[in-house]
Amino acid sequence: MVMVAIEHRGTEPEGIAIANELDIRYDGIQESVGNIPAKYQFTDPITGSTFYGDTLEKAKINLANMRAKFKATTPAKVLTKRRKRKAPKRRAKKPPTLKGIW
Repeated sequence: MVMVAIEHRGTEPEGIAIANELDIRYDGIQESVGNIPAKYQFTDPITGSTFYGDTLEKAKINLANMRAKFKATTPAKVLTKRRKRKAPKRRAKKPPTLKGIW
């Protein structure tokens, strides 16, 4: 398997350090809105999901929770063989008769 370097979009050293520790991408800071504080935003390359955290521990927990959600919604492999559908039998058309023509 070829490992590709993850390119971080954010520039804050602490966010990059958290992302490198968890092998995820750091996207930058989600600015605070109202009473919601600013948080680091990350993207998981495995699930493609985005999540937030302001410490390594919180990011680790949120990453595990996000992967668990994706695992729970991924359909299981079908273990039985699918039967091929048989085409319906076609009835031969009756040849036209000359009755009523003469």
